[in-house]
Amino acid sequence: MSDGQALFEVMMAIEGDEFDFEYSRGKIETGRTFSEEAMQNLRDQMITYVGTRVMRRWEKTGEPPTALRVEMRVLVS
Repeated sequence: MSDGQALFEVMMAIEGDEFDFEYSRGKIETGRTFSEEAMQNLRDQMITYVGTRVMRRWEKTGEPPTALRVEMRVLVS
């Protein structure tokens, strides 16, 4: 099973329509922020989560969703 498929299955099992994604550096270094890999992982997780909400709604109602709204708040420190 690929990492993407495993992530999809885990997120499909999550109830509700809200999820917090949180990243922090384990080692603080002057002039350094998140790695490119960390940001790609965040992107993949966010897209997968939104996709699984669409799929869960479709499975629940038996009808394909025709509208989607994503609200986002970003806190950076």
